[in-house]
Amino acid sequence: MDFTHIFYIALAKWDGQYASTAFSIAEEFSNRQKKVYYVENPLTLKDIFLNIHKNEIIRRLPALFLGIKSTYEIKENLIAVTPSAVLPINWMPRGNMYSLLSKFNNSLFQKSISKIIKEEKLRNYIIYNSFNPFYNFNSTASGRKLSIYQSVDDISQSEYIKKHGASLEKTYAKSADLILTTSSHLKKKLRKYNQNTHLVANAANVRLFNKALDENGSINKTESILDDYKAVIGYVGNICHRINYKLLLNIADRYPKYLLLMVGPVNANNPDLQKLKKYKNVFFTGSKKPTELIPYLRRMDCSIIPFLKNKLTKSIYPLKINEYLAAGLPVITTNFSEDIKSFKEVIYLSENEEEFVHHIQKAIAENTTTLIQNRTSFVAANNWENRTQQILEIIQNQA
Repeated sequence: MDFTHIFYIALAKWDGQYASTAFSIAEEFSNRQKKVYYVENPLTLKDIFLNIHKNEIIRRLPALFLGIKSTYEIKENLIAVTPSAVLPINWMPRGNMYSLLSKFNNSLFQKSISKIIKEEKLRNYIIYNSFNPFYNFNSTASGRKLSIYQSVDDISQSEYIKKHGASLEKTYAKSADLILTTSSHLKKKLRKYNQNTHLVANAANVRLFNKALDENGSINKTESILDDYKAVIGYVGNICHRINYKLLLNIADRYPKYLLLMVGPVNANNPDLQKLKKYKNVFFTGSKKPTELIPYLRRMDCSIIPFLKNKLTKSIYPLKINEYLAAGLPVITTNFSEDIKSFKEVIYLSENEEEFVHHIQKAIAENTTTLIQNRTSFVAANNWENRTQQILEIIQNQA
C-alpha cells in the first residue's frame, strides 16, 4: 500500500517539554518524502484561559478561535496543525451529555483536517492516531487509504485520561484498520479488540545521544553543583507518578557524597518527592529539550530508571533506556516490565530496592571502555529510522 500524506494525530505538542514517540516517528516519516500534518491535541477553553500569558498560546490564538494560520511549517514535509479550541469536558461523568459534547468537540476537530484535505485536494493519505482516542477522523472519502491507532501506554492507568479514554480506546481499536503498540503488554491487551495488532517498540535519536561520548566536546557548566560531588547518579525524563520516590530517598541517604541529578519537568505531587527536594545532594534542573540533555549525560556516572512496579509501568517500554545506552551510560533499573528484561545483558536489572541501591556502586566501580562499547553497540539499531521502516513495511503489507 502506497501513500503520500499522513495526518498524524497526537497528544504531544511538536514543541512540547520533552521528546515523544509521536513526534519522533512523524519527523522520520517526513524525512522519507511523506508529507506529514502533525495534528496537535486540541486545546480546551480552560487550557487557553489558564495559560493565556504564555507565548505558545498567544501565537496559536488565530487558529484556536478564527481558524486561520492553523498550520506551521516545522521543516520540509512536516507541518504542525493547530485545531480549533474545544470545550473542557473531561471532568464530566460518562453519559449522554458527555457523548453529545464529545461529538461536538470532534466535529470541530474534523473540520480542521477536512479544510486541509479540501484545500490541498488530497487523494492519497492515511490517518495515524498516536494515543489520542478522544479525537478521530473517520473519513469515508476515497482519498483515505488506512486508519492506524497507536498505543504507547496503558490508558486505563493514566491518571487524567482514564475516565473516558479506556472506553474510547476500545472503540477506536475495533474500528481501526491497523493497531501498533510500543510494548508487549499493550499488544496482548489490544489484540483482544483487533487481530491486526503489531509491536513496534520505542527507540531513540541514537546519533544525538552518542554525542555524550565525545569527551573532547565542550561541557555546559550551567549548574556548578555538578562539580561538588564524587559521582553523579542521573535520571532523565518526566518526574511523575511512575517513579518510586521512596527508592530515591533511599539512594540519597545511602550516597551522601553522590549527587542525584533529576533532569526533566516535575509533574507529581508526592509527599516523598517533597522530602526529596530538601536534600542537599539532590538537584532538579527542570525541563530540558533533547539537544540540551547532552551536557548532563556527559557528567553522569550512571543512569537510573526508578519506576514503580505496577499495572501502569507493566505496559511501558521507556524511551530513556535507549537514550541512556546510546550515551554509553550504565543503567540501573527496577524490573517493572517484560520488555525491560530484553536489555538484561547490558543493564543492571534490580529485583528489589536493596539490590537497586547496591547496583549503583557496582555499576560506577566496574565501568570500562569495553562495557561502554557493548552498550552503544547493543542499542545502535534501536533508532527511529529503523522503527519507521518497520512501520512502513507493516503498512505496505496491508491489503
